[in-house]
Amino acid sequence: MSIKKQLFLAMIFISIFALIGSVFSSTYNSRLYLVEQLHQKNQDNANALAISLSQPENDFVKIKLAVSAQFDTGNYEKIWFKDNRGEIVVEKKSSEIINSAPDWFIHAILLEVPVGQSKVTAGWKQLGTIYLVSQKKYAYEALWKSTVDSFWISFLSIAIGLVLAEILINKIKNPIEQIVDHLKNIPEKKFIESPSTKVVELRGLYEAVSATSRQLKKVFEDEEKQLEALKQKLNYDELTGSMNRDFVLSKLKENLNDDEIKYNGCAIFRLLNLAEINQQKGRKYGDLLLKEMARALEGYVSTTKMGYVGRLSNTDFLAVFANEDLEHFVEFVKDGLLHELGIDYQEKEYLAIGVSDLCHGEQVGKVLSRVDIALAEAEIVGKNGLCFKYRKTFQEDHEYLNNVRDYFNLINQAFAEKSFKLSFYPLNSISGELVHFEAALQISMVGGVLLPASKFLPIAERMGVRERLDLIALELAIDALNNDANLTGVAVNLSHSVLLDSSLMAFVRKIMGKQKLLSRLSIDIPEFLVHQHPALISELTAYLHKLNVRVGIKHFRDCLNEITIIKSIGLDYIKVDRLLIRNLSKQDDAKVMVQGLVDLAHQVGLMLYAEGIETEAEIAHVKMLNFDGMVGKGIIGFNN
Repeated sequence: MSIKKQLFLAMIFISIFALIGSVFSSTYNSRLYLVEQLHQKNQDNANALAISLSQPENDFVKIKLAVSAQFDTGNYEKIWFKDNRGEIVVEKKSSEIINSAPDWFIHAILLEVPVGQSKVTAGWKQLGTIYLVSQKKYAYEALWKSTVDSFWISFLSIAIGLVLAEILINKIKNPIEQIVDHLKNIPEKKFIESPSTKVVELRGLYEAVSATSRQLKKVFEDEEKQLEALKQKLNYDELTGSMNRDFVLSKLKENLNDDEIKYNGCAIFRLLNLAEINQQKGRKYGDLLLKEMARALEGYVSTTKMGYVGRLSNTDFLAVFANEDLEHFVEFVKDGLLHELGIDYQEKEYLAIGVSDLCHGEQVGKVLSRVDIALAEAEIVGKNGLCFKYRKTFQEDHEYLNNVRDYFNLINQAFAEKSFKLSFYPLNSISGELVHFEAALQISMVGGVLLPASKFLPIAERMGVRERLDLIALELAIDALNNDANLTGVAVNLSHSVLLDSSLMAFVRKIMGKQKLLSRLSIDIPEFLVHQHPALISELTAYLHKLNVRVGIKHFRDCLNEITIIKSIGLDYIKVDRLLIRNLSKQDDAKVMVQGLVDLAHQVGLMLYAEGIETEAEIAHVKMLNFDGMVGKGIIGFNN
């Protein structure tokens, strides 16, 4: 029970006792006063009646008449006269009933009033004694009314007092709740800043908690900065800030094997005569030229769908991008690059550019071989030459391009016939227990052949139907959970095109709102949305949590300095991209960086899963670093 409730209940009990005491005291004092007044009245009336009866020639007959007359004209309960022998000569009693005061009240405060009495004489002769009791009916009624009025006045006063006490308690409670909120949010790494309290007794505690919160916030920010710095050192070129050779080639490899590949072209930009430039204008000028070249390339490539740039060697930069017209795009980048660098490319040769297209499933070595040949031909061409080498002409492999129209027809047919299926890949805990399955969409073809998403998702992107595929995958996953109570759990990936479209998200909410049991469903979201749209993801996460749906990041690799933000918007887990896992056995810095990520994630209460696990060595390192789970080809049951 809260302190507020305890205080309020205590005040209610005290108020009840105060009410009872107040009413009892008022009633008791009123009773004493009425008894005293009635006794005085009885005695006065008895004396007055005795004087009127004490006449020289008085007898019992006259006394009877006088008593009867006095009784009929006054408010008396009883009048009687006794002679000297103690015998009652005359007696009058009232038969009136008390109507307004309840019997229990009358019995509780019984008015025991002494009888008024006085001697009656005839000259010097004593005739007897007159006895008189005044009517108590009106006293009871007045006392009852006084008691009721006293009760309601006291009750109203106490009620007003309790309301004022509630206001006062709330004023005291609010700063206490602020302190509690501080303490509750610290384990979740939500560091709230609010003004100091006016309650003197709590001000010191409040300031101490706030100081602790600020200090812990700084500690975690420093840890995130250290992780980010380590990531930069490990994966990025020190001079230009672009990805280093290992990182950019690993990323290209992952993209070529990713079912959701979005890139269709790459190019190597070579800065010619760098040695000559360094000799003529100095090393600092050459370094500045390389920095400007990297910055300009990244600026142009970033205009495509999540394009990126890496430095392959001292003079070569690899750019990976997505653009439907590769030749026009690269020409545009070349012209813009030379213009920004301030190079007169009409007279001098400073650049050579080799370009090739990309296709899912290719090996990085084959791609680089094509680009290297194109680059060599570009150098032969001269005058900032540009040369293209396409996969279809280089490898005599026409299957992909010749079947694009067939893929269009196949996808449209799958929509019409509802022939999409889900395949499930296990994500296991470190101990080997199944956490959930990752769902991947497939097309069921003639003869029971299943076409994997990696074959048709790039075409679906070009068709503009990727969003429909996400919604179909979500509906199939929910159906699978509803139809199989033994299915541990399913994770579905929603692309940014769905999450950023309000009308599509309304449809998603409609689909999920009809379901009663979604506790086995998980939703994976792209990493960049957390950085670019935190408010949107926070609102979505809050809604999904109401449905008991878990939410996490897929392919996490860049936002190492935003772990506390990720937790603050309510996400449950992170699936770490293979790019951060691949070098655990080769580079100590990579191991230190990932270990720092694991520790920080666990400190804020996030689950951490490793993606793309392929070898026993990777499994061993993931276990040693205390990940919560893993998924990949090296996991038992992955291909089932």
